[in-house]
Amino acid sequence: MSSQIHLEDFPQTVESPLPILQLVLPPQPEPQPVLPPVTIPQPDLPPHLEPQPVLQPPVAEPIPQPVLPPHPTPQPVLPPHPTPQPDPQLVVPPQPIPAPQPVVPPPPQVAPPHPVRLLLNSCMELYQRARKTAEECTNSEIAELRKTITGSFNQVTRKRTQIEAKVEILTDLLDSHLRKPKLYQFACFHIADSLRKQMGVNHNAEAVFQYAHVVVLISRKHTAVLDVVFGYFCDICPYVIPEYPKQKGGQSLNDYKMHSLKYQSKLMDDGGYQVEEEEKYSIRMTGIVRLFSSILVLKWRQGRHEEIRSLMWYWLASFLNFVDGENPTLPHVLLSFLEQTGHFLLAEFRGQFVKLMGVVRDFIRVLPPSEPSKIRLDIFLIEFQKTHHIDKPKGIEME
Repeated sequence: MSSQIHLEDFPQTVESPLPILQLVLPPQPEPQPVLPPVTIPQPDLPPHLEPQPVLQPPVAEPIPQPVLPPHPTPQPVLPPHPTPQPDPQLVVPPQPIPAPQPVVPPPPQVAPPHPVRLLLNSCMELYQRARKTAEECTNSEIAELRKTITGSFNQVTRKRTQIEAKVEILTDLLDSHLRKPKLYQFACFHIADSLRKQMGVNHNAEAVFQYAHVVVLISRKHTAVLDVVFGYFCDICPYVIPEYPKQKGGQSLNDYKMHSLKYQSKLMDDGGYQVEEEEKYSIRMTGIVRLFSSILVLKWRQGRHEEIRSLMWYWLASFLNFVDGENPTLPHVLLSFLEQTGHFLLAEFRGQFVKLMGVVRDFIRVLPPSEPSKIRLDIFLIEFQKTHHIDKPKGIEME
């Protein structure tokens, strides 16, 4: 079969403006015949050989598996770091173990002494040296000195001219013995001893200042005189420090009075001692404290020395620590000190001194009610509470 097309088969009346292109088609495949399905005959099998359904084996239930913890992630194995080796040390042989020492408790803490107490202790040392020197002097060496000093104090009055004259005599005497330490110390000691004797016979408030003026005026040039005088007073009167020693266990009353409270005594024919009477003792102690406080007042007026100011306040505050209702001397001593120094303490300390006087009121409550000295002290305090004023002490000004 030819697939070629001839031009004669088309009408000639149709004109084509374009030439007819001859199409060349690819050859088509020839159709294949459709065959019927072929059935393959199956052989006849005996009944027992008939095909059986294929049985599947039973599916076993899964056995639960224990849940195991996850395995740790393996870490990389690092090489061990080299252990640093210590520097070679010098081998020291072991020291012997010291024997155990007993444990010693630390000493108790003791408060340092008050500066005023240190001052008085220094005066005591100077007095002790002067006293020892005086005991070593012969009568021929000191006869003239003793006569001049004793005579000067016996003639002292409240007259300014007389006081200045006696001060000049005693100052010249000390000047002439400055290069003779032994006699100079004796002169200082004998001045203090002469003052003590005067307080035994002339201890009233007005007369005390005339002797205080002599000591203060001499001490302007010879300070050792005042130190020895204070040391002497501390030695013979415990209330000057002030100090009130307690009776020791096993100590007899007479021994306590003579050695601790400085009572005077007299040896009896039987070998015992007769102790000073209470009234005489109180008068003597009061006179010494009155002279001591008068010197403090005059020294304060002379130059307003800080140690004198501290000493006056320290004395009064310390004295109020004495709580002994059986000692009749305490109100005598306290009243004499307040009469001599109260005016100046009030002017210096004002409100603090007023409060301290309230403590004095509490102090006298422990004293026996019938003591005349307590009655006088009580009157003094009542008057102060009313007026808050204390007069200047009598006799402080020279005539």
